[in-house]
Amino acid sequence: MIIRRELFPGRSVSGQIKIIVTMLGAPSEKVINRFIADGYAALEHHITYDIKQDLQYSP
Repeated sequence: MIIRRELFPGRSVSGQIKIIVTMLGAPSEKVINRFIADGYAALEHHITYDIKQDLQYSP
């Protein structure tokens, strides 16, 4: 939060996850499995495997 606002604003946790994954791409299967092992299995259904988008800066 260098600019004192959210980098990936969303109306909910799942909305933020969707924005992050859309912009940066889906995490690897290893990372997803670690989340599941740590008790975040509910987040798995929010991750899609679409092509990531380029980040654009807008002040």
